[in-house]
Amino acid sequence: MGRPLPPRAYYARQIGVVMAGNIPLVGFHDLLCVLLSGHTLLAKLSKDDTFLMRWISSELLRLEPRFAEHLQFVERLNAADAFIATGSDNTSRYFEYYFGKKPNIIRRNRTSLAIITGRESEHDLGLLGADIFRYYGLGCRNVSKLYVPEGTTSRSCSTRWRPGTTFWTTTATRITTITTRAFCW
Repeated sequence: MGRPLPPRAYYARQIGVVMAGNIPLVGFHDLLCVLLSGHTLLAKLSKDDTFLMRWISSELLRLEPRFAEHLQFVERLNAADAFIATGSDNTSRYFEYYFGKKPNIIRRNRTSLAIITGRESEHDLGLLGADIFRYYGLGCRNVSKLYVPEGTTSRSCSTRWRPGTTFWTTTATRITTITTRAFCW
């Protein structure tokens, strides 16, 4: 059935993952990384993302049934050997309290940036705009900073991102502006 799975290393662990639910399927990356690294995933799903995460997991198992013995959805992570959790700065303190005695990756509130080179298609810029305004402030993967080529004006971006809509006017003021030698906003 295709390529072999990564070898189950002698140090394979049960990795407890607290899946965030602030963005649909935001925990899928962690799910895939744990499985591909040869470990067993103990996933505590967010109440806000159970349907999609279970569906995408079933699709993954349909494509690769050998992952089935390494994927478990659980209510408690007591059996985990190590932890991955993502949350706000406040939530991370609780994660550190509960998971601090075992190996862990605890992600705090962070943001992402987008770099516009000027070679993007109108379609790509439209998708970027949709992502910025749909997910702004919703987690570590949201775009809150833009680097654009020098000379780019906010009007040149705003015409692509449908100015005048309610969504635009309520969130446009939240975009962080950046000025550097090579880029400006």
